[in-house]
Amino acid sequence: MDKVAFDRPILVGWSLGADLAVWYAASHPGKVAGLFLIDGAVPVNLVSDPLDLRRRLDTPAMRIGPALLYLVGMGYRLTPDEYATLTIELNRRREQLLSAYEQLDCPVELVLATKSAGEKGERAGRTNALWRAGGEQLAQAFPALSLSWLDNTHLLPFKEPTTLARLLDAFVQRCQAGQQ
Repeated sequence: MDKVAFDRPILVGWSLGADLAVWYAASHPGKVAGLFLIDGAVPVNLVSDPLDLRRRLDTPAMRIGPALLYLVGMGYRLTPDEYATLTIELNRRREQLLSAYEQLDCPVELVLATKSAGEKGERAGRTNALWRAGGEQLAQAFPALSLSWLDNTHLLPFKEPTTLARLLDAFVQRCQAGQQ
């Protein structure tokens, strides 16, 4: 981070990146000016059955999709099994996120999707309810944290880019003004 960022950058993270940003800021006090987190970093484990997750991720779409996204600079080079392993571990760590939030010494803006797991099916409904409960738990535990809900899916950066840009701009201005 010291080689690529200015002194005390504002970190922006989406999904898994939001979790990584929280853990980084928690373990590097004084190094981060603020966290702008998009649909991630919520203290809830969404993986109840790791074997089922591995099965659901082992599809042609999961093998081809990341490679296609990589071509346009937004993908990753993980096999479905590697992605499943990462997701399982991340979700295990999400249960400990409250302790990471306690260590933060910078303002946090959290933007969550109301339909993060999609809109169809019983699993999506259950997961969305857990996600909302986790977000509300965070807001209750950390009143200084700014929490916004957008009525959309996990694809917020693609579906709500203007809204996110406005929220980020306002957050940056608050950080620069020294407001929490």
